Amino acid sequence: MNTVFLPLLVQLGMTFVILLSLPSRRISDLKANPALYKRAGTDNSVYSEKSQQIANAFANQLQLPILFYIACIFAIMFGATGFWAGLFAWAFVATRIVHAFIHVTFNNVRMRFLAFVSGVVMLICFWVVVVAAASGSPLLTGANPLTSLGG
Repeated sequence: MNTVFLPLLVQLGMTFVILLSLPSRRISDLKANPALYKRAGTDNSVYSEKSQQIANAFANQLQLPILFYIACIFAIMFGATGFWAGLFAWAFVATRIVHAFIHVTFNNVRMRFLAFVSGVVMLICFWVVVVAAASGSPLLTGANPLTSLGG
């Protein structure tokens, strides 16, 4: 289970780090220009480019990674926690770390896109492993999993 649970925690942790870095950045923007207070309530574009980069990086961590979190839950449910599941889970998280780093630093769109595509490929591979494990699962075949326990 740790083969998929630990990468899930790392991905979750990175998402929180990005989220927690956003308020201080936005507060700095508002202190630098108090006239933005009123508009900031309805228009995120009033913040600096750096603040927008961080906000966009956070939003990106709530898009594709949702499919990763679901795959992790299914992997644990169906016992897909072996070598390949762990490899693809960690590879996906590594691509997300690279993607986020690019996004909040030098923000090269071409490099960020390559990290994104690499992550998509790793996520698809992870899902293949999960679906393969699920195909023989008593949860999907309708068999009573308790019968093997003598119940």
